[in-house]
Amino acid sequence: MKNKSVRGSLFTLLARNYLLFTLTLLAMAAVVFALWNAWLDSLYQPPDWDGLLKSPALSSGDYDALRRHLGRDGNDFAVYDGSGALIYATGSGFDAQCEPEELGLVQLWDSAEEINVYELTSRQGEEPRCLLVRRLFSLDGTPERTDVMVLDSGLRVIFGGLEDGRTGYTRREFLYLTGARFPNASLYREQFADQDGRLMTVLLRSNYISDELYFRHYSNSWRIWLLCIP
Repeated sequence: MKNKSVRGSLFTLLARNYLLFTLTLLAMAAVVFALWNAWLDSLYQPPDWDGLLKSPALSSGDYDALRRHLGRDGNDFAVYDGSGALIYATGSGFDAQCEPEELGLVQLWDSAEEINVYELTSRQGEEPRCLLVRRLFSLDGTPERTDVMVLDSGLRVIFGGLEDGRTGYTRREFLYLTGARFPNASLYREQFADQDGRLMTVLLRSNYISDELYFRHYSNSWRIWLLCIP
């Protein structure tokens, strides 16, 4: 009876240790998988533009405190004063001087609109033209209005137009209007008042994730699994 009790105690000890060892391995694998998943998710971390626009730091001029809303690398914002002078930017490429008329062409952050530009086929001897179509939507996604205009090679309006009644655009104005000012990025604007009541404009730039960046990020993620070795 004594030997049987010893065998029973030894079996219980081995079973308990084996179960603990297995659970430890599973916990380690779960932690490494969570780290690997967080690494990949960091590539898709979107900017918190709503949080940035609602932050008191925006009106107070503490722009460095707003960097925490940018999300992953590549998202940036810039602040312009009432005369269109750049007073702060988190990244490069923003124009040092941007006239209020140009800033006013950038799509508002909370607006629901879509702009598409099409090159029109020209007959021999005719100058190239382009067709711009802007569609405005309600909050529930229902189309409300469609604006159409045709521009010649000098970006002069030769047919239709927008509600602003403009008859032509400069090259940079056209890029701001169509959202093509920054390649591979979307651009929005919003206005706010600083502590002195002056009207300011903030441009919000969100970079698109390229296939090259994604695969480079994914291929580098295998190093996390080296944590399983210890």
